[in-house]
Amino acid sequence: MDSNCASGNIASSLSNMIKTLEWPDVNIVYETPYNETVLNTLRHIEQELLGFQTTLYDVTGINPSIMENMLRQIYQKKSREVRIILFLSNTTLELLLEIANTFDSLSNKTTNYRSGSSWIILSTLIFKRQLLDFQLQNIILLICSRHLIGHYTLSDATITPIDCLNDCGSLEMELERKRCSVESLFPNIKHKYSKQHVLIGTLESNLLQKQVDKHNNTVYSGVVVELSEILAKHLNFTFTFVQPSDGKYGGKSRDGKWQGLVGLLLDRKEVDMVIAEFSITEERSKLIDFILPPFATYTWSALCKRGIQSQSNWVKVFRPFSIGVYKATLATVVAVAVLLLLVQRYSTEQSGNYRFSLWNHMISVLNNILVLISFLTSRGDGVSTEKASVRVLVAFLWMFCVVLTGVYMGNLTAALTDTKYHKPFNSLEELVQLPDWKWGIRGYSLTKKILRNSKNNIMMKIWKGLEQFNKTDPSIFDTDINVHVNRILTEGEKYVYFGFGAESLIKNRNDCALQIVDSILSNFQTAIAVTKNSYLKPDLESTMAKLSDTGFLTMLDEKIYRDNRPQHCKIKDTKRPLRLEDVLGAVSVASVGLATAIFVLLIEKCHHHNKQFLQ
Repeated sequence: MDSNCASGNIASSLSNMIKTLEWPDVNIVYETPYNETVLNTLRHIEQELLGFQTTLYDVTGINPSIMENMLRQIYQKKSREVRIILFLSNTTLELLLEIANTFDSLSNKTTNYRSGSSWIILSTLIFKRQLLDFQLQNIILLICSRHLIGHYTLSDATITPIDCLNDCGSLEMELERKRCSVESLFPNIKHKYSKQHVLIGTLESNLLQKQVDKHNNTVYSGVVVELSEILAKHLNFTFTFVQPSDGKYGGKSRDGKWQGLVGLLLDRKEVDMVIAEFSITEERSKLIDFILPPFATYTWSALCKRGIQSQSNWVKVFRPFSIGVYKATLATVVAVAVLLLLVQRYSTEQSGNYRFSLWNHMISVLNNILVLISFLTSRGDGVSTEKASVRVLVAFLWMFCVVLTGVYMGNLTAALTDTKYHKPFNSLEELVQLPDWKWGIRGYSLTKKILRNSKNNIMMKIWKGLEQFNKTDPSIFDTDINVHVNRILTEGEKYVYFGFGAESLIKNRNDCALQIVDSILSNFQTAIAVTKNSYLKPDLESTMAKLSDTGFLTMLDEKIYRDNRPQHCKIKDTKRPLRLEDVLGAVSVASVGLATAIFVLLIEKCHHHNKQFLQ
């Protein structure tokens, strides 16, 4: 430090900057020769800033390991808001900054001194080019010369004067200070992570597709790419995708080490975060942190080939009506036949010489049924219409036939032209009973843990089946989902795939080849994963919350489940035989007709008896 530069000027300058930055606290790291300057600074700050907190660290003569522990202690105390003022000789200063520069890489990616700390340095290092080699982003330099203090900031690999503070007149300096802002003192704050390179662990799945272009370059596409790009834009970082060589999501090897994406993130620290089809589970949450809100939701399902029901046309002739409608129609015909018999029995012509005969009654009822069936098939004939009751009954019967025939013909046409898909089994209980069927899963996925650890009886049977199949067919545990899909679609193969994301897998195809038979478990959510205490967590949580509020995550979800199949694949088979309540109008017509005909018959009978009585 220049001996002509008064410590009071330094203290005043620091106080002005702290006011502008609105810092509530600061860590002062100093050596013994700067005791007077540190004390003046403290007095100045205490007079102007009530409640301001200061922590002092005397590093005179300490070794690099102690300095490293000191930086760790400072970060653990304030995490993302580290504020440090340095009063050090050039040698000690360079040593401390070198430690801070490499601190993040040595802390298992749990600290962010690079862009998450702010430094004010009293030094002459402005004349030393090596200061620009440091990765620390937010640095202000105070340079004393001839009783004046120069203020400089580091931005975009250049040292730039801070104009609003570098003014000689005290009044003008105060006016300029009021026009200062945090961005003018630390320009890189608005740049967030300042193009810091981030490694993102991922795996090929329905959310991420990988292709090699004609120049032999790997090109990624899918929801994972879109989410990574929007995060990189908001937080200003660059990224590279890293896939685990074993192609696994995570699991422990025999030597107790984690594999797959969990190993990349947890054990080897080879990635900063994981963005993949990586479900939130209780076991994983104990080891790593998930960034909420999640960006996708999946259901654990059974996936198989979509079959076509082979139903002959002669069967379809009976399909428009359910058995209840046929029963009601038969009951109506029988009831009308019996009523006609009563009319014939008690007609004027037969009442005088009628003799009861069960056989004759049965023949008469059968004859009437045959006559009435003709109403349902052609024009009908042979029904006597001399009696009013019979004419009423015939009128309502015709109405019944017209309504029923119209409904039947319409639904018969739909049944004959409809292609009805069917499922080979309707539940897991049915599946495990089928002798020729096999099923498979991705061997190192969450599905394997679910089945292996389940106490549910049917799940245990499925797991035993997998173990049995694996003895002769190891591909049932293949980690590539395309292997399982190809087996499902192989002609003559009876195969089922169990896993997450089956619905989106079906909809992303351009055919009708696959179907979900059963959605078995509750939903599992997929979220970004980071290490415990990761410096990325607060910023990622804040950004994901904003993306959720703006509807971006909803748009991603719609892309995951967007139906790309042909239109006819999207039509659900909702046709069913017409039930009795569907043709209740026709049945009501027949019922009213029967009641009316009986009423008229009773009137006729009373009139007949009254006429005989008068005679």
